[in-house]
Amino acid sequence: MPLLSTRIRHYFGLDLPKRELALHFSLPIISSRFKGTSAGDDELIHKLEAAKEAPHEYFRLLLVEIKHINRCQLKPQQRLSLTRQILKLYYPMALAQLTRLTRNGGVPEQDERRLLLDMLVEIAQIMMISCQILYAGYYVSNNFRYARSRNVLYECASRIFEMLNLKQHAKSLRYQLLEGQDWLIANTIFHVMNCYENVTQPLPTLSRDSGTEGKAREVSLRQQYGLLQTVAKFDMLRWPTHLQWVIASYFHSVSNALQLKIDEGNCKLGRNVFISYCYDSYPAHGSRLESPQGKSLILDFNGLAEAIRKDCMGLFQAKKHNNPYLMPPRFARLPETEHFVISDQLVRGLENVTDGTELEKEQKVADFRIFVGFPEVFNLLHHQQGRFGAEDRLADVLAKRSALIAEDHDATEKSIWSLLFQNEKMLRLSTQETEFTTPMSIGSLLAYGLGEDINRPSFAVVSRIFRPSHKRVIIDLQRIASYAEPVLIGVTTSAEPAKPALLMYDLQRLGGWGLLFPPRDILPGIDKLTLSRNRSTMEVELINMRNATTDFYLFSTSLTSEQLGIVGQPDYPVPPVKKTHAAGWII
Repeated sequence: MPLLSTRIRHYFGLDLPKRELALHFSLPIISSRFKGTSAGDDELIHKLEAAKEAPHEYFRLLLVEIKHINRCQLKPQQRLSLTRQILKLYYPMALAQLTRLTRNGGVPEQDERRLLLDMLVEIAQIMMISCQILYAGYYVSNNFRYARSRNVLYECASRIFEMLNLKQHAKSLRYQLLEGQDWLIANTIFHVMNCYENVTQPLPTLSRDSGTEGKAREVSLRQQYGLLQTVAKFDMLRWPTHLQWVIASYFHSVSNALQLKIDEGNCKLGRNVFISYCYDSYPAHGSRLESPQGKSLILDFNGLAEAIRKDCMGLFQAKKHNNPYLMPPRFARLPETEHFVISDQLVRGLENVTDGTELEKEQKVADFRIFVGFPEVFNLLHHQQGRFGAEDRLADVLAKRSALIAEDHDATEKSIWSLLFQNEKMLRLSTQETEFTTPMSIGSLLAYGLGEDINRPSFAVVSRIFRPSHKRVIIDLQRIASYAEPVLIGVTTSAEPAKPALLMYDLQRLGGWGLLFPPRDILPGIDKLTLSRNRSTMEVELINMRNATTDFYLFSTSLTSEQLGIVGQPDYPVPPVKKTHAAGWII
């Protein structure tokens, strides 16, 4: 009899705790009847099938059909059925396009790429709201209806997180961030589910329901929320778009990547430990808020951090001994040519990075000149320090503005660089983004100077890209050196000819002299290099890798100023008087 009584109480939801946490969802007003075509309609399916080779048309058709569904009166079962049908049509195609669009990310952005990613985000947002309407309806219902709909509640929560993760991925490819409303939804739903339900229970994914290959078939709400927070912690605005998928791969491959604990309110947050609040419009914080709203959870990333440290050490050992069997399994699955770049990014992601939010007043910089990429910087220095250093090249003239060529004078005026913030470590610049904006991407080497200061350039790397709005882009430059000169280097044990490199100096950032060159399979402490400079050669020992990008590797070296015949701080020679030409410039 007690067993039967328990089953009856469970059936009617009498054993459920009182749901006291409010959702605070901002849902659209439902004011009209549904007049659109069913997503399962044969005519629509036929149109979408015919448009599969034209992604823009495919998503445009889908968007037209679903744009108003969240304002339409639909019974819960009807809305649930329609939502499932749309997601099956949307999700596989969206994943395929996100994979394709990982390439060619940077500045300037192609309009076609932007429009497609914006459509993916808009559809994901519509479907997320549809699931919120369902979730809210079941959540506030009586215990009997709630108990009978718990599977749907889990499904709606999971689909919301899948749409948030997809939206986060799509926006990252444009170097944008999730909005405050997205984080409010993510934090609210997870805290609510964690309070009343089992967030570790494996749930079927859209990949399984839609037959998408190569993706997880089941995942828990805890994993979905954890991935959302992990991607935010590692800041995809600092990653090349073609490597942004690495974070998700790493997170899912480490069993204890994230530990979640109820906040007792008395523990100090340590390294790699964050706190998340129920009604917060931001990702997890590295310090406590003074007057937070709602419940809070502790997010401990030390498991992920320890895995990254061990893997990066293992990578170095495998390279050092030239032994693929020593390669950590997680790195073995990553592109070999990107190993050092990924390692560098992962380690930097563990650091507590300050983003320079204390921005100074915007300053227009009308004659800020930049040269982007190792070949351009090498050629600039080679030209300046060569016999034709007094001649202006066409590249020198075009480097004055972010818009190399503009349709008219006004467009060029609006495209000049603005200085937003600077300190001894970095600069933050902003410009109007057009198709003529100086091309650059994460990891690009830059030589820069204000006006004629380009004759005595400073050097930086593009460390972060952010698009706060359409046609505006903000670039963070991490300073790496104050002096450089072009040289040639060769590996003493290799028969390959000497190749271009930059001999760089910066006491604060390099500890003295360093070498920068395009990515090559060279290891500090293992390979000896021969440096050719001023018609003389010398041996160089690499000490530590300071930076690794797809554009260059930068190492500190054992070189001293005395060895190079330099007294005191290195300095550029007095620049020659520039010559102008009536017929053009020397390139």
